[in-house]
Amino acid sequence: MIRKPLALSPTWAVAGLVLGLGACTIAPSKVEKYHIDQGIATGAYNVVCKGLEMEDAEVREYAASQLATVLKPAATECLCAHVWRNGVWDEAVAQGLVGATRDEVVGCLAAVLDDPRLDRPAELLAILAQTNAPLVPGKVFAFAQATSDPKARAAAAAALANTGDPAQVDWLVQALGSDTAGEVRAAASRALRGQKGEAIQAAQRRALAEDPDGAVRLEALQYVGSIPAPDLTAVICHSILEDPVPEVRLAGLGLFRGARSKPALECLHKRVFTEEPDGRVREKILEVLTSSPSDEAEDMLCDLVPWWLEHYAADDIIYNIPGLKVMEAQNDRDWRRSLECAQKANARRERFDCYGKQYIAHWVNELGGRAWPPPCPKTDGDKAVYRQAGGGSGVMSFE
Repeated sequence: MIRKPLALSPTWAVAGLVLGLGACTIAPSKVEKYHIDQGIATGAYNVVCKGLEMEDAEVREYAASQLATVLKPAATECLCAHVWRNGVWDEAVAQGLVGATRDEVVGCLAAVLDDPRLDRPAELLAILAQTNAPLVPGKVFAFAQATSDPKARAAAAAALANTGDPAQVDWLVQALGSDTAGEVRAAASRALRGQKGEAIQAAQRRALAEDPDGAVRLEALQYVGSIPAPDLTAVICHSILEDPVPEVRLAGLGLFRGARSKPALECLHKRVFTEEPDGRVREKILEVLTSSPSDEAEDMLCDLVPWWLEHYAADDIIYNIPGLKVMEAQNDRDWRRSLECAQKANARRERFDCYGKQYIAHWVNELGGRAWPPPCPKTDGDKAVYRQAGGGSGVMSFE
């Protein structure tokens, strides 16, 4: 009886070829990831190299990542031959080199910075920053000094983060202080985070105090807030009270989380009773006060209830106004005083709009007191809206 040969799946067929022929394996016309795994396992690097020619970007990226681990010169030559694709550098191959450490591998990608065909320089710099080859910082630094593209300079500054080269640090300090593009100054400030030295600290403080771009001030505040200094609280306080950009005020408040010192609490008191138009900042104020272990913070939370309802409640249900859940914050921090605080606020109810009166009356009633919640246009006196909103973590629940 004549036996028919056992039919092999495509995977096992290629595996057989690889096992039989080793490095002489004929590469299939269409390489997929499993072919690459087999090629790496058996030393059939021509199969892996063929993967760099595929239309599928995931396959090209995977092939590049695998070849980057191979020490043989032929593997490096293959990578270098495929950095460019159809006249532009191949992002898939570049992504495959993320994490690579050898100069001979990453150098072919870094050389694109010197090529007149260079396109998307910022994207290339961002990828180079994710490699660990020793030559990269020098190539990035040279490019940063030569390019007129602000987006590329910003990417170069980001790529130089944590550099220990004095010349590169000096360039970042100069970029922070004098680059015409705010995105470059912000990237330089961020790149200098963690670096120490009087010149760096002075540049960061100057940027925080004088830079016209809020994004730069935000980055500088993150740096300045991490360096202990006798006037640090005052510097942070100025940002919290005076900076016109909400994100900077938010960052400054975050640095006061858990505050217990007298200067910090005095600053927070000014912030609490100074009108704040941004709901996110109001929410951060409540968060910071709730986090403070001081009795002064407890008192502020109680006192701000009527003040905030008077100044911020306007023609809408309280829970529709960001940063106005003041009784919830007070209840989370000091629930034993919640009824007292709610009753004090309710005594000033004539200064509130309808929804403020309704909100505080519901709190008084839920806490065991007695108050009349007026009907308001958007609720018709319906308490369901407060049930849905939920209460604090103490005795208040609205359920």
